[in-house]
Amino acid sequence: MTFVPVTVKDNPLAELYRDDLTGTDFLANNPATVANLLHGQFLQSLTSTIALRLLSETTPQHQLLVNELPLYHLGTGADEVTPDKVLLNTIALGNDDKFNEFQSTSQGLSDVPGDGGRSTLVTQMLAQAGRSANPFVGAQSGEVLLNRARAATCAGCHMTAARPASGGFAGPGVVVLERQDGSVLRWPDVDPGGFVQVSETRALSPTLTDAFLPFRRYVLSRYLCKAPEPSPPPVAGGYEPSADMPATAVVSAAVGQNLVDATASGGYFVDDLVASFIAATEASPSLAAPADNAVVTGGPERAIAQLTPEQLAALRNRISNAIALARNIELQRSGAFVETRRPH
Repeated sequence: MTFVPVTVKDNPLAELYRDDLTGTDFLANNPATVANLLHGQFLQSLTSTIALRLLSETTPQHQLLVNELPLYHLGTGADEVTPDKVLLNTIALGNDDKFNEFQSTSQGLSDVPGDGGRSTLVTQMLAQAGRSANPFVGAQSGEVLLNRARAATCAGCHMTAARPASGGFAGPGVVVLERQDGSVLRWPDVDPGGFVQVSETRALSPTLTDAFLPFRRYVLSRYLCKAPEPSPPPVAGGYEPSADMPATAVVSAAVGQNLVDATASGGYFVDDLVASFIAATEASPSLAAPADNAVVTGGPERAIAQLTPEQLAALRNRISNAIALARNIELQRSGAFVETRRPH
């Protein structure tokens, strides 16, 4: 048995938020060229791809969730899920794993992004990204984006984002949105006892009851309450994919648009793929039955056992392509499989 250390996802090394690494343990314990290269790569990512995720209002997934709020009545009041609560649930870092550290410091201020005034230039660069956001969100300061980065780590659901005063248990959460009218949205609080979201007495925090759980119910309702559109009939006959076609095109052409529709509604399964493939072996010359003309009987396992090695390879390829297409569809749907998930 061996112990293998793994990183804590979406928890970048705090020193990487600084303008430079002078005087940090990270620089002292690593070659300067390696440390400075990683630092430069992080700052470039922070002010580009990560900043876009922190400005989640600009993403199509966020806009879809907000626009569809009136379509779902959960029976607990019209304000159970609001655009502000959607924002609190979609803020995320999604940083590359190479920037993560091997611990999650979620108590105290030692891992707060930009703490101690050592991120002046970083804050200015983030402010520029906040000003260039599209019309779906007003200009946001660099401090707000740093606060969002702070909230998106494990600390966001524990102490440092909700309790800004030196690890104390009083005071409002950090500002994650500045509105044009001068009002702000703050990160929600933890359990009144501090640090946790569920206390030992099983009491739930305001964050769970007011923001996270209602949003999850909204996302679930979008799947349970929305009837899928009827699928067009499947494409008949066999199919020979071209070697230079992308995976999504191969599967769409192979089984028709019904695969896209059924996958999006959760109704397409591997068994259906196998069954359609077995049926195609009887109809397509390119997928002829085995030489002994054995009758395919005894269920899917029996049918698969009678396929030739070439047919098995083609079946594996079809299933692999279908899975790739399904994942691609899920990536486009808010709340299902998404590229960026909160780490807690």
